[in-house]
Amino acid sequence: MSVHLDRLQTLGATRLNAATVADFLTAPDCLILVPGNPTRVREANDAAVIFPDLVQAVQAATGRSLAVGFLPSEDETEALRAELGVLAYPCVIAWRNGAFAGVVAHLRPWSEYVSETTALFPAVAA
Repeated sequence: MSVHLDRLQTLGATRLNAATVADFLTAPDCLILVPGNPTRVREANDAAVIFPDLVQAVQAATGRSLAVGFLPSEDETEALRAELGVLAYPCVIAWRNGAFAGVVAHLRPWSEYVSETTALFPAVAA
């Protein structure tokens, strides 16, 4: 696991695998990073570095508390691709109330990345 993924775990993100992902997805609002293999996916490390900031921005914009996880192993990801909606690497996958809510694939300009990810989680009514 890369130093960037180790940092995610230190910051409270859950390291997921095929055995743990089903239980994780029972949380009301989930956001999962699937970075891909850094030797093949140029943006993998960048995605891991900015993921905590993305989570913070989405939570601030929506008022939701997200369960945050990541799938570090490409082998694990391949086994779960269809179930989780992995289209490309890197991506973030949103699940709400046990159902797939959407995916944002590839990195993009920050405001666009935050906006597209935030749109997957409706704001909590005040």
